[in-house]
Amino acid sequence: MTTAILATATGLALGILMARGRVCFNAGVRRAVVSRDSTILRVFAVAVAVQLLLLPLLLALGVDPLSANVDAGAPALFPVSQLIGGLTFGVGMALAGGCITGILWKAGAGSVATAIAIVGFVAGELVIRGPLDSLLTGLDDASRPATSSVAELTGVPYPVLAIALGVLALVLLARRSRTGLVLGAGFGLIAALAWVAADVSGYGYGLGFVGAAEGTRGAIDSGGSFPFQLFLALGVLAGGTIAVRGPLRSLDGARAGRALAGGVLMGFGGNLAHGCNIGHGVTGVPLLSLGSLLAVGAMGVGAVLTWRYLLAPLPKLRGFERPEAVGW
Repeated sequence: MTTAILATATGLALGILMARGRVCFNAGVRRAVVSRDSTILRVFAVAVAVQLLLLPLLLALGVDPLSANVDAGAPALFPVSQLIGGLTFGVGMALAGGCITGILWKAGAGSVATAIAIVGFVAGELVIRGPLDSLLTGLDDASRPATSSVAELTGVPYPVLAIALGVLALVLLARRSRTGLVLGAGFGLIAALAWVAADVSGYGYGLGFVGAAEGTRGAIDSGGSFPFQLFLALGVLAGGTIAVRGPLRSLDGARAGRALAGGVLMGFGGNLAHGCNIGHGVTGVPLLSLGSLLAVGAMGVGAVLTWRYLLAPLPKLRGFERPEAVGW
């Protein structure tokens, strides 16, 4: 019950914030490249910078899962898996029309297409964690460097390095523009508090959604407890409903097809990469994980290439969803 309450509350806060701010990593990457508008990516950057200042405090307070991840240099570095998985996830989120939290809050706000993408994500995860599990293991075994974090690479203790980088990042971001500072700070605070919720719930990581489907299947099979990530996802979905409350949006076959395909690729790629754009980009990057930096970079590249060479030149493939959502 504690897990359900804390994880759902965390997801709810995140969903409301992201829906109100129209925050989606996929949209942020696309706008930064196509329109030279980095507003959404600034929100993510501020969230990372804020956590770089908050996480050392949580370490000092003895938040166990955070301490364990910092000590282990987690998320671990699996270069082959994270490169291939990140690219696959990026292609998927461009097709689906949202990152992992994007498809959740948009579905809650009335998007049928992103609801279909969620179904695809579940299917993709269950396949890669079931019949194709040997592929995941094989790619992991292809390369396992001993050093997996910037702190290990430099020899500088994580708290010192995190605070220094956090201050530097916030100064640079604030000097350039004040846009996105408040929204990003709220995002970062929720992500930091997710570690506290995880600690109380007995869960081993912060924000992240990969593993929700597989964990739920395992819980059903064994009669055990449902996973922390499942309740996070349900909270984000509900947050989108509360924050936006839009009408159901009809769609054509092309939009439905690419949403389903995109969701499958996101579930497949997210598990190959050992994390989604939130688990790596919002939670892993503030831990200064080399694997997270590689994975989230690959996700961005995959999304940009898909938009530029597939979706932009082939408008019929994009399909439509009506009424059209502005700012998504």
